[in-house]
Amino acid sequence: MSAATPILWEAYRAAHYAVRMPGGARIMLRPDVAPHASLCSWLGVDKSWAMLTAWNPRSEPCPAADNRAATRALRVALTRRFPAARWLPAQSTAPDGQWREVQLLVAGAARHALAILAWRFGQIAILDGRCGGRVRLRRLDTGLGARLARMDSDAAAWAESAVA
Repeated sequence: MSAATPILWEAYRAAHYAVRMPGGARIMLRPDVAPHASLCSWLGVDKSWAMLTAWNPRSEPCPAADNRAATRALRVALTRRFPAARWLPAQSTAPDGQWREVQLLVAGAARHALAILAWRFGQIAILDGRCGGRVRLRRLDTGLGARLARMDSDAAAWAESAVA
């Protein structure tokens, strides 16, 4: 998998991350800033979340049809792997509007498990957080997430429970 170069990492940090809440309100998430109170209210007992996408693996532009198909596959994978999970529609955009990705803000699954799923869909980083803390922009191209994702699913499930 490609690594996040310093320029790419700064682009991720500068991106605008928007979540569509039930009822239509839109909230913004920013790395290193506490999530909006309405998100914490929606999360309820879950408390933690992650934003996932299947668009543009390794930050390489893909045709719209491929990105839509990848999103459908991500939804299927989420439903099968985490049947109790729930999600909200979201998106990330570059400040200049030249780059956009459809995202899902997912709750009801361990953040480590969601990071592994994102890695398997070719993602280099995810946004995640926990109510009472700050939003994190987390690299997936190095460290535990990449190592776990390389393991078979049974080993990864065991390891996830050990570090959760």
